[in-house]
Amino acid sequence: MQKQDKNSRYISLKKAANLCSYSHEYLGLRARQGKLKSLKLGSTWVTKEDWLKEYLAQIEERHHNAKRRIEQKQILAQALRPAFALLLIFALSIALIAAGFFSLDEQYLAVAGLSVVMGAQETYRGNIIIFKEYRQWVLDRIMKVPEEPEQPQKEQIIIKRIKPPTD
Repeated sequence: MQKQDKNSRYISLKKAANLCSYSHEYLGLRARQGKLKSLKLGSTWVTKEDWLKEYLAQIEERHHNAKRRIEQKQILAQALRPAFALLLIFALSIALIAAGFFSLDEQYLAVAGLSVVMGAQETYRGNIIIFKEYRQWVLDRIMKVPEEPEQPQKEQIIIKRIKPPTD
């Protein structure tokens, strides 16, 4: 008989569990799912050390990729956080102005002050220009709103309804 290489011999999943951090029950589950290369000899699942190393390398690569995706999402979230905060403040400011709680001058100072607190000098300058332009646009729109026509009094409406039509 030829002498077989140690890595090409079949080993039970119990022995494979001793070579890694997973239990033999978990390795059996992964073998039944087809994720771990293995064979069923009778009622016992067996694998090779090479196959186990391939499976462990795949798991390690998946974990590494998942960590990298999480880190990328965290970096993106940190980059977008100041922009989202300014957008939220702007939206709330417009809502409060529209509801009549604040004047445009008070809101302008609040947004400009927040930009300075956030330490965004360039953003601050850009926000001032944008806010001034937007403020002018809002004022122009408010000034151009036509007055509503006077509503007829209810008595006139009742009289018109009661009057019979004349031929």
